[in-house]
Amino acid sequence: MEGEIPYPSSAFIEYKYGGNLILLDSSSYLFTLVKKDIDSTHATYEQEIKTKSTFHNTWEKFYDNKAKLVQERNQLNEAAQHTTNPDSALYYAFAIKAANKKIVAFYHQFAADHPNSYIAAYILVGAPDFSYANYMDVYSSFSDNIKNSYYGKNFYSRMIASKDDKKEEQAKTEIAQTAPGMFPVTNTIDTALNKIVLDKDFFSKHKYTLIEFWASWCGPCRKLNENLKKMTASFKEKDVELVGFSLDQGSEAWKIAMINDKLPWLQVSDLKAVDSPLAQYLKLGVIPANVLVDREGKIVRTNIYEGELEGFLKGVN
Repeated sequence: MEGEIPYPSSAFIEYKYGGNLILLDSSSYLFTLVKKDIDSTHATYEQEIKTKSTFHNTWEKFYDNKAKLVQERNQLNEAAQHTTNPDSALYYAFAIKAANKKIVAFYHQFAADHPNSYIAAYILVGAPDFSYANYMDVYSSFSDNIKNSYYGKNFYSRMIASKDDKKEEQAKTEIAQTAPGMFPVTNTIDTALNKIVLDKDFFSKHKYTLIEFWASWCGPCRKLNENLKKMTASFKEKDVELVGFSLDQGSEAWKIAMINDKLPWLQVSDLKAVDSPLAQYLKLGVIPANVLVDREGKIVRTNIYEGELEGFLKGVN
């Protein structure tokens, strides 16, 4: 394949038993896939990407070095879990905290080493301390071309989603302290970057609220959304509010999917994907998934679909 792209982009090379992420610019790439072994149930492959792309190679080097730091931290965690000595436990607690600080410092050093670059816009949103306060100066250094790219827009929307650190920490605390069976207070944004708080005041406006968890990359979720579109009149008639909660990490992919699928109901997200405190609180292992919440904020049903959902709607007075 040959061609030009306006700015560096991410792509995915997919094959029968897996795939590889590739970061593209206008450089040439040689992708080699060698089948090492195969039986009736699986195949083993070795992949290699050769390129002079600064964008791709910088990303690979970053994640190789980060993997070493994460491995060091994980080894400390493993050792801490198996020690019964109080002094050793204290040592590991300090060592783990130092290892986490080292990972954060690694991201900050990367930002300093790669100012005003697409690769910084791409990588830094994954920093453990990513927030408006910590990374606004990095965003401000980006050129207009970077700010207007997919990566720049995603960088900005992620910052806005975590702009108020105190509210973010408060939300995490509220989720941790939520009474069993109740929906936790959750700070989100909509696709226009407006703050939307899912709390008792939000739920009190309707008899029920159905929160549907999905993502732009989830094929079954998007097919399900098409079915939900056919039921919007029934939802409105029964005073059931439908809310989409995206588990995307990037706002642009989320917005594009919502526009392409013509979804008419409220869409929110915290842009933390599987690291979303809400997803973890609800123990979402797969999507699509949903929760039905009453006007008091109590979760009354989970994963209610098709005939079961239709039956529930018919029974709402």
